[in-house]
Amino acid sequence: MCDYEIGNVNDNVITMTTETKFGCYYTDIWVSPNDWKSSKKTNLYKEWYVQCYFYDPAFKEKYPKGFQFRKRANKPKTIEERQSLIKLLINTMREYLNAGFNPITKSFMGVNEVDQNLNKNTLFIDALEFALNKREDNSTKNDLKSVVKYTSIAITHLHLSHLKISEVERKHIKFILEYLQKNAIIERKGKLNKSTGKYKITYEKLSDKRNNKYKSYLSTLFKDIIEYDAIDFNPCRDIRKKPVIHELRSVLSHEERQIVNDHLFNNHYKFWLFMQIFFHSGGREIELLNVKAKDVEIENQKYKVLIKKGGGIYREEYRIIKNIALPFWKEALENASPEAYLFHRGLVPGISEKPIRPDQISRRWKTHVKDKFGIKADFYSLKHSNLDEISELLSVQDAAKMASHNSTRMVEKHYAVGLKERQLERLKNLNNQFV
Repeated sequence: MCDYEIGNVNDNVITMTTETKFGCYYTDIWVSPNDWKSSKKTNLYKEWYVQCYFYDPAFKEKYPKGFQFRKRANKPKTIEERQSLIKLLINTMREYLNAGFNPITKSFMGVNEVDQNLNKNTLFIDALEFALNKREDNSTKNDLKSVVKYTSIAITHLHLSHLKISEVERKHIKFILEYLQKNAIIERKGKLNKSTGKYKITYEKLSDKRNNKYKSYLSTLFKDIIEYDAIDFNPCRDIRKKPVIHELRSVLSHEERQIVNDHLFNNHYKFWLFMQIFFHSGGREIELLNVKAKDVEIENQKYKVLIKKGGGIYREEYRIIKNIALPFWKEALENASPEAYLFHRGLVPGISEKPIRPDQISRRWKTHVKDKFGIKADFYSLKHSNLDEISELLSVQDAAKMASHNSTRMVEKHYAVGLKERQLERLKNLNNQFV
């Protein structure tokens, strides 16, 4: 045992210590406020946290009275929610420390330095965090962050925090998905209350559709973990998808198009300009947001994009600029240096390390269109409308080419929203007589 001086903190008497590895140990875990188990509403105005002191002989001079290992629990807004979180934090802290976690170095002791970040002994949650941090695709990283966040909550609630990543089995993933479907813990930010300056927060259960998404995202993370030999198989495999109803895509009516066009043109011109270019592009928001001025060959009416689809295989491809969209592109290119992202902050040319995120477009659309006019169609539906019109005026093959699809299947199934209706209309008018 290390020769440390251990005293009393915040009237919490430390009566015992627990040894971990390499001469390290930690004190009793205590909670502030002391009466956290009571239902006094005044406690909500206090700071809530779980804490202990960790002692490592290698850091005796730097932390002679021990390292303060603290986890706060101030986010929940009710006594009951905070009490529940405190219980989880106590269990999680104890499980981590007993497994050899060193809060000073933020790593697990006794693991080979080469394999420090990820190996078969890495705990379940840490392995997911590791795989998340290794992801470079910004288009899905925000979704993956959310998946890891709520999966970690489920892991803790189900007392699976002690599991090493190599011990994770298919049943554990099934338990996690079932837990998320039964418990309303997924946070959703609603409308802004202008009087308080706060957003309305609601909590939801995982829907069947999101359940399938979570399984898919977890499978992606496990594929990365497998590459580090931390687990031998993907536990998400052979878990059946939930049956879901594929709802028809809402698109703007011609009347709504006119309303949106006039409003954005008069009040949010740069967003209007981006909308026009996106509508005629046949691409995705993230592809346009990654376009730099040097990628556009205005004289040849084409621009270069990076297509990120299909099993991590990326390819560069040229997209055409329709005659009707040419004036919009010329305007967007005005005063843009070659290295500038064409649609950066404020949807004007700008130079930085990264482009803006696609969700910024969705938020603008929600604020300026959906909330203002009660319109249901989202921004991405503009792509559906354009491809549907191309399939009607030219062919479904041309629509697939415009969207850089290798076949017409995706256009027929998802984008050409009026294709089936036109097919039914032709069948309706077919005059094939019996005799």
